[in-house]
Amino acid sequence: MFAQKALRAQRPKHDCYCKWYMRLLVACCLFAFSIAQHWAWPSHDDFLFLDEAVAAGTALGQTGTLANPFHAMPTGPTAHVAPGFPLLVAGIVKIWGNGLEAYRALILMGVLTQALFLALLPWVAEALGFTFYTGLTAACLALFAQVPTFANWESSYVALLAAMLTGLIARGGRETLVSVLWGVLILFSPVMLGVFAVYYLRADRKRMIWALVIVAPWIVRNYGQFGRLVMVRDNLGLELHLANNPCASFSLRGNIETQCHQQYHPNVNAQEAMLVRSLGEVAYNDRQLNSAAQWIMENQARFAELSWQRVAHFWFPAEGGDYRQYEVVVWVTTVLSIPGLVLVWRERPGTARMLGTWLIFFPLVYYVIQFDLRYRVPIIWITFLLAANALNAAGRYFVNRARSTASAMAL
Repeated sequence: MFAQKALRAQRPKHDCYCKWYMRLLVACCLFAFSIAQHWAWPSHDDFLFLDEAVAAGTALGQTGTLANPFHAMPTGPTAHVAPGFPLLVAGIVKIWGNGLEAYRALILMGVLTQALFLALLPWVAEALGFTFYTGLTAACLALFAQVPTFANWESSYVALLAAMLTGLIARGGRETLVSVLWGVLILFSPVMLGVFAVYYLRADRKRMIWALVIVAPWIVRNYGQFGRLVMVRDNLGLELHLANNPCASFSLRGNIETQCHQQYHPNVNAQEAMLVRSLGEVAYNDRQLNSAAQWIMENQARFAELSWQRVAHFWFPAEGGDYRQYEVVVWVTTVLSIPGLVLVWRERPGTARMLGTWLIFFPLVYYVIQFDLRYRVPIIWITFLLAANALNAAGRYFVNRARSTASAMAL
């Protein structure tokens, strides 16, 4: 009798252990499946021909200065890219140089980051009040979509940090840790400043000072380097000009195909790079910002058309090629995420507001610069989570209806 009582007392603890073992096993499986899906071991050295963030990180690793982001020619110290991802690249360059081994390390790091992100998605879902199975469904949608890693950019790292941060906030995590993570996230992607501003209005402002502590050294560095206040990056003028000019189309890919990109971007145009070096990076971006603003004022109808195309493709991308499967899944899940968000709003308005803040404020800048497929990756997990919520709700509805019908027939 006493043994039976002891067994019943131990059962909840045993069930708890089983629950966590199952979640750990699922996380390990998601991690392994993601690695298997994205694993690609390059046999050729493209490290030196990658994008601006990698170029600037290479310079940081070799010289100790974040500089020379453009391949056309050296242009000196830079704030063209945010420092978070180039710091990781600099670490790779310090260890493996800038050849084939460095390229492999960069790809491996991106694959592992994507895998860790998927493994944590069910935990994030539960933190937000969804069921574990909703999080698992969202992770399976991400696997089926084959979300690109974009290993030469910061997208996967930003997605991981944003998901972890959202989960911690939802669980009521320590404000100091949350504040530190905000600072790190902003150093990877200053686009997050809009979302941070909204969160800051509702948070403990005294503890949120740690975000400023994390970001401040970089702002001080920029002021000392350029003699002006630069909030993390200084490339807005260039990006606006690339997206809004006489030959511009709505997307980076389209601008490359029409040679418009090559006409204006200092990464591939030596004359533009020479201007960056002679004027200074901040003054060059001021000049490009004025050119973009003037063109927009003189071509408001065309600007509205381009902006609408960018909005449409941000939510419903159609680049094709190697990313067709990803785009199809994104289209379907974006549609499903609408009823998914409505259901969350009815059940947990606080969670809906949190996710809605990301969906509203994060994309704003991407509506006025040229579209690229990687821009949505940092928040694509929200779409998958809301779509999974709608799918699971539909599944529960039909199961309950089938049970009701079976019970009625049995009577």
